Amino acid sequence: MEGQVKVSHGPGSMYKGGRLQPGVMRVRRYYNLDELKHTLATFWSKRYDITSRKKYRDWFNEVKPTRFPQFPERVFSDQWIGWNDFLGTNNKFRTKDDYHYREFWAAKKYVQSLKLTVPQYRKMAKDRMLPPDIPRYPESANQYVPYWISWADWLGTTTASKLETMEHIPGVIGICNPSDQPPNVISIVVERGGIDKFNEKCIDSGMRLIKKYQWDESGIESLNGVVGRLCNAQGDGTYIVVNINQLMYELDNVLLWWV
Repeated sequence: MEGQVKVSHGPGSMYKGGRLQPGVMRVRRYYNLDELKHTLATFWSKRYDITSRKKYRDWFNEVKPTRFPQFPERVFSDQWIGWNDFLGTNNKFRTKDDYHYREFWAAKKYVQSLKLTVPQYRKMAKDRMLPPDIPRYPESANQYVPYWISWADWLGTTTASKLETMEHIPGVIGICNPSDQPPNVISIVVERGGIDKFNEKCIDSGMRLIKKYQWDESGIESLNGVVGRLCNAQGDGTYIVVNINQLMYELDNVLLWWV
């Protein structure tokens, strides 16, 4: 059966003999779905390289084929499988599960620092002015769903939401290798202001991150004990490590891993 879409030239009317005829609808007939796929594969795709939904839309707008619908997924919704099936391609499409965003509280703190309204946030996201690990739709991001309350809470429009965000920002302890030092020299970077400030202090300064841990007051004494046994202080805030693998093994057992 051919796809059909009713199109009117006016409210319940159509031109006939130079005059509008009331109560008449024009029926636009398309190829059936199998014919569309066959014609695309054997003719149009070869000439226009129609290998994606965007390329199909561009081709449609340029050529305006009379028996092809602009939105085949709507016209043939009861038969539609997907664009790969329609175009005979094997494109990979990202799903929500494929996206890995910044840790919720760190992301929320960053967003609140921008002092945006919802429309402003939407526009920045649409224009790709937000970092790639900040979601366009935070309310539906899988990893944020357990924490999501409201847009007001996300944007920090109340003092309470800002204070709650600060309470949840975990401190970071990083074992780093300064860029101008050999691999067996480390620097221990402690940042209580969260992962963003840690990145500014460690990674953005050119240090190579070896591993990071969550700040835990109870683990500081153990950290100092391990470093004191396995490292030699150089007096400039760096340490020479006798055995880096042994150091990391022991730190893994006394500090909380950063997840």
